[in-house]
Amino acid sequence: CLLQWLEPLGLLVHLGALLRIAAGAAGMAMMSAGHRAMSRRGTNVNPLRPTTALVTDGVFRYTRNPLYVGVSIALCGVALVFALDWVLVLIVPACVLLHFAVVRREERYLEQKFGDAYRAYVARVPRYLAKASLWKLPVVGRVMRSGRHIPVYRGAATAAEAYRDLVASVR
Repeated sequence: CLLQWLEPLGLLVHLGALLRIAAGAAGMAMMSAGHRAMSRRGTNVNPLRPTTALVTDGVFRYTRNPLYVGVSIALCGVALVFALDWVLVLIVPACVLLHFAVVRREERYLEQKFGDAYRAYVARVPRYLAKASLWKLPVVGRVMRSGRHIPVYRGAATAAEAYRDLVASVR
């Protein structure tokens, strides 16, 4: 905050309030989901206490570190809400430090404790962010417009509805 007071960058003041709040809420939701999954399995959430179970369900199906990813996203949200440019800048070295000082050590510990089960988990679940293919919406149909096929994604009830949405967005 001292950097923000001494030399404000002023880059974040023009972002919409909804985007600012959504980032913080997304981070909090991910942290909460990770905490719930660990609590359901009866393992310690506090990283300073021993792990009693390998959690691979819930949000842990998409990322091996939902609590760290969630707190990073939530901190970005706080920086956006209060237009703290320097907090966003300093999150990058903080995440690098977290990776090398905490996450890598935890991974060695979990591999020693859970062996092949943990190695199999590592092979199928990314460390931080879900693979891009998990974020893509499935195409459920196509609409013809100006001689081109436009994909219709899951969520649109009908091709006609998707076409109306597309036309409305172009106008």
